[in-house]
Amino acid sequence: VSMNESLRLLVAERDYPSELLHSARQMLAAGRFEVAVVTSQMACEVCAERVIRTYFKARGVAYLEAAVESLLSSYNLSNDKGRRLYVALTGDQIQHQHFWTEYKTMVSLRNKAVHAGSRIQESQAQMVVRTAASVVKHLDRIKGRAFTADRGGDTPCRRAPP
Repeated sequence: VSMNESLRLLVAERDYPSELLHSARQMLAAGRFEVAVVTSQMACEVCAERVIRTYFKARGVAYLEAAVESLLSSYNLSNDKGRRLYVALTGDQIQHQHFWTEYKTMVSLRNKAVHAGSRIQESQAQMVVRTAASVVKHLDRIKGRAFTADRGGDTPCRRAPP
């Protein structure tokens, strides 16, 4: 994949994570806290999926994408399998980011709201929307460096041979 083709694909892609975050903020303002939480998590998962797909291409292993992704239950980065794949592809130790604890709380709140019908408090929904915005911003930054020479850290492309 040429650099121009990659950039064209990235530019043409609809910005669903931002649209979902905008919707989450609207739901928060309308007092629909559970919907705000679910929508915020959707924004994170859509963004994570896009980063992972981008790195399959950037690493030259796009042919593995369908097989590997069929093993994932979701793009929820709090899931160990999904996070390990993300870290292996990107070199980004996302679990060490400042938002990680709140991200894990966000996922737990989302699961309780969806699967157990739990009610979400306004302060919890506010934290979730803030956290999701931080996660999406971080993931966008990581995605943006996929086709650059500086992927940071000890990534698979930069490791010394054994």
